[in-house]
Amino acid sequence: TLAKYHGVAPLPTGDPIAEYQELGTGNAKHPIPPRSFLGRAAYKEEFAIHTLFRATVPVRGLGFSFETPVIASVEPWALALSVAAAVAIFRFNVGVLQTLGACAGWGLLLHAAGVL
Repeated sequence: TLAKYHGVAPLPTGDPIAEYQELGTGNAKHPIPPRSFLGRAAYKEEFAIHTLFRATVPVRGLGFSFETPVIASVEPWALALSVAAAVAIFRFNVGVLQTLGACAGWGLLLHAAGVL
């Protein structure tokens, strides 16, 4: 395609797999297309919102679009785990891997108990 041979980036379609295939696999120095970083950041934000809130409302206008959470749909246990993780890391200087392991363990216990 034109993007592969002439360095012209196609317009984003919203489908990261199709965009990756359109741009090709890159080269040894840059195996991942540059735009994929921005796509990953957007998906991380979306993952965080959907983890903490059950419902979101799409907002579109003036050339941008995003999802805003419905505050009443907060998941209290997910919020509690997130706050506990932040306190453990930033207040008590617990390592990220230890915090991740502890939160994963608590999440499994809460899921097994039927709370989540």
